[in-house]
Amino acid sequence: MVKVIRWVCRRCNKKWIYPIEKCIYCMGPIEKEIGTKTRIVGLSKVNVPNPYHPIVPYNVLLLEDEHGSRMPKKTVKDYKVGDIYEDKPSASEHAVSIIKIKYDIYEAVKESLELIGDVNIKGSTKILIKPTIIGKAYPYQAINTNPKMLDALIKVLLDKGAKPENIVVGEQNLFSPMEAALPRSKLGDICKENKVKFADLEKGGFVEKEADDFKLKISKEVFDKDLIINVPVMKTHMLLGISGALENMTHVVSKEDFDELKDEPMKALQAMVSLQKVLPKYLTVADATIGMQGNNPMHGEPGFYNMILASKDPVALDKVFQEMNLLRRADYVETAGKLGIGEADIEKIDVVGNELRAVQKDVKQPIGSKLFKLKKDG
Repeated sequence: MVKVIRWVCRRCNKKWIYPIEKCIYCMGPIEKEIGTKTRIVGLSKVNVPNPYHPIVPYNVLLLEDEHGSRMPKKTVKDYKVGDIYEDKPSASEHAVSIIKIKYDIYEAVKESLELIGDVNIKGSTKILIKPTIIGKAYPYQAINTNPKMLDALIKVLLDKGAKPENIVVGEQNLFSPMEAALPRSKLGDICKENKVKFADLEKGGFVEKEADDFKLKISKEVFDKDLIINVPVMKTHMLLGISGALENMTHVVSKEDFDELKDEPMKALQAMVSLQKVLPKYLTVADATIGMQGNNPMHGEPGFYNMILASKDPVALDKVFQEMNLLRRADYVETAGKLGIGEADIEKIDVVGNELRAVQKDVKQPIGSKLFKLKKDG
C-alpha cells in the first residue's frame, strides 16, 4: 500500500498535489482522491551524493496509481518499469513505520498505524495521548508536539470509533508552569476543538511502583487507560544523544522524583530504562514533522524531517531514528535492548513504509554529546 493523494475538482477535471478548499477555476467543491494501487512507469539511478541524499546509489521511481496520478519514490532497492510497487504491513512487534508527509498529516498518521498492524479501538476504549510539552514555546520552535500532529492523531482515533469523552491528552511540564506553556503550544486549543479532555498529570495523583533499585511515583492516568499513545517530538539531545520515545515517557514520573534524579545523570538514565519495566505497554506515534537537531532538548534548531514514525516498540523506534539521522550511538537505547525492553539491533527491526537507507541523512550532531553507557551488575 502506497498512498498517492490528490485534491480533485470533478467538475473541471483538475487535480492538485496539495490541499485546497475550492476549485480556483469554478469555485466548486474539492474531493480528496487516494490511490493505493501503484506500478512503476519510470525510474532513474542516482550515483552522486548530496547532504540530503548521502547514501548512494539510490533509485528514484515514478509511480502511477489507478487514477493516473503520479508521484516519485526514493528507494535503494532495484526495480523495473512495469513492476507493482507496494508497502506491506508488518506483523512484527518490533516493526517501525517511516512515513513521509505529503501535505496531509492525517493520512500520514493513519498510514503509519496501518503498516504496524493498526490498533483495535472500540467506543468504550479509554485512551491516553502523551505528547511533549516541556517549554513555553510556539509550534514553529518544535520544542513541543506539533498541534497539527495531535489534531491528526485525534481525528484518526475518532474515525476508528473512539469517543471524544474517552480520550485524555495528558502531560506534565517538568520545567515551567503548565498554565504558561499550554497556551503557547496550542495543544489545549486542539483538545477543545476536538472536544477531548486535557489533563495536567502533575495534578492528577501518583502511584508508587518499584522499578529495579528505584521507587518511582507514576501518574495514575497511565494505569487507568486501555490504550496509551506516546507522541514525542524527535530530537537530538546533548546528554542522551537522542530524545524520543523512551525519554518522553519519563514525564509521567512525579516532579519530585524527576528533580531528585536530574543532578545525577547516570542514575537518571538507569531510572529511565528501569521505568519502562513497570509502565503498561504503549504505542508510539512519533512527531518528526519538524523535530529538532543540534544542542537540544531546548536549545537546538528545527530539523524539518517531515516524517511520522510509529511502533509498538519504543526501543526500536528510537534506534531507527538514530540510524536514519546518522547519529552517534545512544547507549541507553542499547542497554534497554539488552534488558529485553525492546529491540535495539537494527538488523532485527522490520522497517516499513520508507526504506531506512532511503531516508538517511546527516543532521547537526549535539556538540559535546555525552553518551552515557549504563552497566548492569553481573
